[in-house]
Amino acid sequence: MRPKPFIPEILPEHPHHVKDTNSGLIWHRSEMRVLYVDTDRSQVVYHANYLRYFEFGRAELMRGANYPYKQIEASGYVYPII
Repeated sequence: MRPKPFIPEILPEHPHHVKDTNSGLIWHRSEMRVLYVDTDRSQVVYHANYLRYFEFGRAELMRGANYPYKQIEASGYVYPII
């Protein structure tokens, strides 16, 4: 069975949020330019650099929720990244 295709719809009240019209799930969208140094000769991101992009997405999601990591640490919580 094939999954339903992801059909995004940008929410006008929150431009960084995208709603999947099939499932109703809401995604946070971040844009970042991939640096040449992060790619290999075939212009694919080198596997070890994916962690940097995951961290960028996580930090942008928390900022978008008005809960940046500095505020998390100031409140006494620590979220280990595994």
